[in-house]
Amino acid sequence: MEVEAPCSGGAGESRWSQLGSSLAVRNVQALAASGPDELSADAIQRYIQPDIDAHAVLAEHSGQVPVIDLRKLLDAETLEAEAAKLKFACEEWGFFQVVNHGVPDEVIANIKNNIHRFFELPLDVKNAYAQRPGDIQGYGQAFILSHDQKLDWADMFGIFTQPSQARDMSYWPSQPGTFRNSIEEYSSQLMKLSHSIVTFIAKTLDFGPELMADKNVGQFLRMNYYPPCTSTPEKVLGFSPHSDGSFITILLEVNSVQGLQIRRHGAWVPVKPHRDALLVNVGDFLEIMSNGRYKSIEHRVTINANKERLSISAFHVPKRSGRFGVDADGGTVTDEDTMQKAMHRKAAKNLDFDGVSLGSSEKKISVSTRVLKHMEFDRFTVTPKVSTRLDSTYLDEEEAIATSDDQLLSHLVAEFYQSFWDVIKVDLLALFTDLHAGQLELFRLNFGEIILLPKVNEEERIQQFRPICLLNVSFKIFTKVAMIRLNLVADHVIRPSQTAFMQGRNILDGVVVLHETVHELHRKKLNGVILKIDFEKAYDKVKWSFLQQTLRMKGFSDEWRALINSFISGGSVAIKVNDDVGKYFQTKKGLRQGDPLSPVLFNIVADMLAVLIERAKSEGQIEWVIPHLVDGGLSILQYADDTILFMDHDIDKARNLKLILSAFELFSGLKIYFHKSELFCFGKAQDHVAEYAELFGCDQGQFPIRFFWQGDCEKRKYRLAKWNVLCRPKDHGGLGIQDLQVKNRALLEGNEDNEVEDQEAPDEPADDDLGRAIADARRECETEKERLAFDKMIEDHNKLLYPTCEDGHKKLGSTLELLQWKAENGVTDSGFGKLLTIIKRKLPRGVRV
Repeated sequence: MEVEAPCSGGAGESRWSQLGSSLAVRNVQALAASGPDELSADAIQRYIQPDIDAHAVLAEHSGQVPVIDLRKLLDAETLEAEAAKLKFACEEWGFFQVVNHGVPDEVIANIKNNIHRFFELPLDVKNAYAQRPGDIQGYGQAFILSHDQKLDWADMFGIFTQPSQARDMSYWPSQPGTFRNSIEEYSSQLMKLSHSIVTFIAKTLDFGPELMADKNVGQFLRMNYYPPCTSTPEKVLGFSPHSDGSFITILLEVNSVQGLQIRRHGAWVPVKPHRDALLVNVGDFLEIMSNGRYKSIEHRVTINANKERLSISAFHVPKRSGRFGVDADGGTVTDEDTMQKAMHRKAAKNLDFDGVSLGSSEKKISVSTRVLKHMEFDRFTVTPKVSTRLDSTYLDEEEAIATSDDQLLSHLVAEFYQSFWDVIKVDLLALFTDLHAGQLELFRLNFGEIILLPKVNEEERIQQFRPICLLNVSFKIFTKVAMIRLNLVADHVIRPSQTAFMQGRNILDGVVVLHETVHELHRKKLNGVILKIDFEKAYDKVKWSFLQQTLRMKGFSDEWRALINSFISGGSVAIKVNDDVGKYFQTKKGLRQGDPLSPVLFNIVADMLAVLIERAKSEGQIEWVIPHLVDGGLSILQYADDTILFMDHDIDKARNLKLILSAFELFSGLKIYFHKSELFCFGKAQDHVAEYAELFGCDQGQFPIRFFWQGDCEKRKYRLAKWNVLCRPKDHGGLGIQDLQVKNRALLEGNEDNEVEDQEAPDEPADDDLGRAIADARRECETEKERLAFDKMIEDHNKLLYPTCEDGHKKLGSTLELLQWKAENGVTDSGFGKLLTIIKRKLPRGVRV
């Protein structure tokens, strides 16, 4: 993949700063200092975060982040051993502490003192440097996108410090009087330190020495103030879980109050600062450039009940312009020619948005956040009435299900539960009651064994197996019931572009739309681009935090989201191979294949891609295809993780689409296999196939066009045959080929049924009309054999046309069957179409062809 450094100086910084702007919120320091009457539960409700995983914290001794001695890196005798420690820290921890870093003690003491004094200033003085609308710099908070968003218990003050032309001095405080000088000195010293650190990191990755050679390295300082929370410190966070979008971040603990925790092995590890050390962490930019070898680790800040915490973060991104990336073999390349050769096989990451170059994760997230900021979810959200039904007591609904054994047993696959249902159902319903009351220790039931099913006949690699989780049956009943409830609202929260595992939607709808779209683009020579994208192990990659945020945005209640979280997290799994079961371990992300709840949850996650694309269209960033057939145009079709995207021919707007896909990867955790994806161009876009393929890093797809007979070994030629003969069954002298035109008409007929299903039925035709239609259609049969077959077909379906028993309608063949009969027997469109219309109108209400 290729990335372009985001910090470019001047107008670039100004535009970048706009992408992280926030809504104005109440000052937390002032709120924390309020009296008991003002500091009520209602006042801090927006700061209470019910999803905090407070119990998944490892023991304190686990927080010994590796310590790197910079002096040893500069010594030839100790360089090799210390560099190995640095590489280990970046690969395994994503964090390390630097001692003997060379930043003078007086510089550190000055910046600490001035930060203390700044946050002690009166609120009106600090507000003189408050964030302005559309700018990330200044005093306030970051990434506050809506008035309903949960807030962090912190105040922040951020400024661009490097390069010098990026500075907006109106944000640089004149109070305290020495603050500006201390910022200048500290910024300068950290620039030197970051250059040294990144130089050694580059050597461990075999990067070129020019990585940090450019004088215009980007630096952003953010000072953080976390006031104490005396009432509910365990329910608020100073900074919600996140990773940094920088190359590296250097953190200075101002007053040595602990609070930083990093995500490691599925738990939160408290970081114990080393005396006189600076804490360094890998950012998203470095993770991308290292091709995932060095990890950008999720971290968060907790709050102390009695003490304030202060820190200062310095975010560094190398090189004001230029390109870096990963070649086809996983190595890093920095020269332009080699990069261009690697582009076609890797996903491009240098993108533009409204003329601004976007490369780093922070920029992509900022842009996407801006897009999401004004997102309208009213059409596909949970209504209060539906939410009440979701949250209702399980006993009321499940007892009704349990009284009808057939209904519940149809959902149970375990033979034991089926055989002894009368004995265990009372105990099981009691478990449902405890689950709803929050008194059930669900982790005791939340376990399963993962078996590996081969995808191919001769499997040789682990990737050729599909992991399926066999869950504890009692736990699976819980998720099955939750799935039944969730299916009641799925149609209201998931867009019609998704057709997999959706009740009331035909799985072939997407096939029909795709076929008609391709046909329209090709037949009328319209401009368009179709991108078929492939996700890598989609279920296994979903971030739980993204799923929770999606459920929140779609209007699900706190109780329901907590229930879903208890289902997908906190469980244990073990690998089972040849009846041998390994050790149990906890997963950190993903939806388990084999869990009844997983398909609909994945559909909810995947729907967010449709949301992003829909919003981009409304802002004019993407144009869709065939707007003359589909209101607004067609943009996306989804069948679970199989996704097809459509857009009009426009290279610049295609870059916006690539940005959206990259942002969706970062948000959701899903990884797109661009090199396995396929691209199809139509109209004038065919002249720019190479540009599109280079942008998306994928190959041009080919439509499956093959001929059955192509001569012999001496000469290639076509052999003509009657199509109606080829479509006959093999036992009738044909090849059993389905007529695609006939099948398409059948699907379209089914869609017409869907559209008119809820409309008032027309008057039933008279029997004479049916008789005349049958006679007309029969006259169009050319041979006696065809007429006999036609008479047999009418006789077979007579019970449907004039039902005399309950199962009469079951004897009706599908529309496809009738159309295939027509194709095989040469009945023309006019007579048969009229007959089919009358037959369908004669059906009893509720019976469909």
